[in-house]
Amino acid sequence: MSTENFTDENDIEKNKGGETEGLTTFALDDDDECEIEDVGDDSDDDSVEHRQTIQKMFLNAEKGDDNYNIHDQLPSVEEVKASNAYLPTARLLAKGHRRKMLLTVLGAAFAAIVLSVTISVGVFHSENKNKNNHKKQNRNPQATPVVDSNTYVKDRFEKITTFIFDHHVSTLPNLRNSHTPEFRAAQFLAGGDAYNATIGEYFSDEARQLVERYVLALFYYQTSGVNWDDDFKFLHPIDHCNWHSKYTTPQGTFIKGVVCDENGFVTSLDLSNNNVKAEFVPYEVNSLKGLTSLHLFGNPISGVFPDLYDLKQLKSLGLMNTDIAGTLPHSIGDMTQLTTLALGRTKMSSTIPRSITQLKNLRILGLDGLGLTGPIDPVLGLENLEALYLEDNLLSGDLAASNWKAMKELDLSNNNIAGTIPNQIIQNTNLKVLDLHSNDFFGSFPREIFANDAMEYFAIQNNRFMGTITDRIGYLKNLKHFDVSSNLLTGTFPDTMSLLTNLVSLHTSGNTFSRQPMRNFFAALSNLKEMSMKGNSFTGTIPDYIMNMHNLELLDLDGNELKGTISTFIGIMKNLHHLMLNRNMLSGTIPSEIAKLPKLTTVLLDGNNLSGKTTEICNSQHNLQHFITDCFPSSNMETGPEVDCRCCTMCCNDEALSCNDKDWTSSYDPSYTYGYIRPAYDFSLDQAQPEWQKKAQQESYALPPGA
Repeated sequence: MSTENFTDENDIEKNKGGETEGLTTFALDDDDECEIEDVGDDSDDDSVEHRQTIQKMFLNAEKGDDNYNIHDQLPSVEEVKASNAYLPTARLLAKGHRRKMLLTVLGAAFAAIVLSVTISVGVFHSENKNKNNHKKQNRNPQATPVVDSNTYVKDRFEKITTFIFDHHVSTLPNLRNSHTPEFRAAQFLAGGDAYNATIGEYFSDEARQLVERYVLALFYYQTSGVNWDDDFKFLHPIDHCNWHSKYTTPQGTFIKGVVCDENGFVTSLDLSNNNVKAEFVPYEVNSLKGLTSLHLFGNPISGVFPDLYDLKQLKSLGLMNTDIAGTLPHSIGDMTQLTTLALGRTKMSSTIPRSITQLKNLRILGLDGLGLTGPIDPVLGLENLEALYLEDNLLSGDLAASNWKAMKELDLSNNNIAGTIPNQIIQNTNLKVLDLHSNDFFGSFPREIFANDAMEYFAIQNNRFMGTITDRIGYLKNLKHFDVSSNLLTGTFPDTMSLLTNLVSLHTSGNTFSRQPMRNFFAALSNLKEMSMKGNSFTGTIPDYIMNMHNLELLDLDGNELKGTISTFIGIMKNLHHLMLNRNMLSGTIPSEIAKLPKLTTVLLDGNNLSGKTTEICNSQHNLQHFITDCFPSSNMETGPEVDCRCCTMCCNDEALSCNDKDWTSSYDPSYTYGYIRPAYDFSLDQAQPEWQKKAQQESYALPPGA
């Protein structure tokens, strides 16, 4: 028996090297040969001549006699009938041979059909596979087609783990331990990543990109990426340079997630405010050699300050508002390339390390809210600083040796810093924000003020400044926030304050100013939203121009010597949230027009000589949180209450001096609502669009106080 094998060429190509298991083969067996039977001479019906004629006919058919009509099969019945040899014996012979020959022909035809179908299927399968491979190659020209084989995945996993270990990215035990994020990241690259990144030669671009993809996948698994607020397309079968999302803010459009340079290498990783949970920042981040920006702030990340000293190109590090604890390491001074270091509102503590003096390139430094003790001296010589946030610490010392020529935003509030404000600070024409409140500064109010178009925020409240407010204050024509409350200032307000037409917040409460009327120059401050002039010894009546300050949200004239009535025009102050006219000498009735102020939440009118009913106010739809009047009867009950108020939250009378004896001072720090670098340093200065600060300010002005 002879056998012919037919094999798909693609299967042969796949199984080079001796792998033949699973090949499909087809066989055609040729064991039915046609033989002519010999008939004995004793047949009565046959003659020798007739037998010879029949034999000659078949022999000629087999040999292909030129005089015979050549066939590709046995002679037909009609041909046999037409011959002179058609005798009964010849007929029997012809029938027997014909039956055998017919079976043989049918078998051959069937085998041919099977063979044809097999070849067609093989060709179709091969072409279809080639098309699929071609599509994969077009989708990712550098990818190796993935073979759905456990052997292939195991082999690739072995290669990847060896590769990662040899490149000093992760340790081999961690790569081999199936419970580690290192193992899961390697497993993802080996069999779960349809992108199928190339394992390149050592020190090649492909090798570096594979390391970066591994580190990013590891970070995803390390921080429970499935619970992130935005997955930034992490682990998607696309180039990891596209693992990011775009966000539009008042400052412009920014990319968060992964950003690469033109060569396809990671330069920025921003996962801020994204519910990224981790017990520590993985050391493998150091293998992102081209990383210039790492922003992980606003996430529940714990551990200690991460070891990132191999990131020689890192310029911006944002870890504020995380749970990172421990101390500020001395080795932080080795990160000399840093331009932004934001570690505020973490659980770190101790002192400012002396080594921070080595960070000569720093432009933004945020160490706020850490409870730091010790001197402020280490940062005084960082001359390239543009923004310094050290508020809410316990730092001491003075600013005499400061050398901040480029400073734009300086917030040292809530510390123990003493001394006077040096001229080099107050005369810095780049300075936009000066917040020194709640310290131990003393001396006269700064007098060496020169024209400064940049200054917008000036806050020195809760210190021990003395003297008068200089008339040179008018030089700060772009000032928006001016707070000098709770000092020891005297004298009267200079009329040059009328030049501060951009002023939004004016706070002068808690000083010892001389008795004075509310002069008309305040009418020029039409952009005011907050006027807090509590206890400023104002006399006379409430001027009518106050009612025309339609932007006012806070009007606080508590504790002065104001007389007269409350104008009914108060009803046109539609933006008013807080009205505090208590502890004056006002008389008359409480105007019902107060009921027309839809945003009102606080009304303090006690400690005056007001009378009447508040029925319309109580019947209005106000959500008054605080409504206090003299609605309590006298102690001997001989006289009734001065004011009839059924909806007041507290009732006082003239005899109860301790009633409502609170200061009612705003407890929020408005610097956070002004759109300066601090609330925007979730994006670096380098990314900020032109006019970004103005846009942020406009947005912040739309927010109510304390929002």
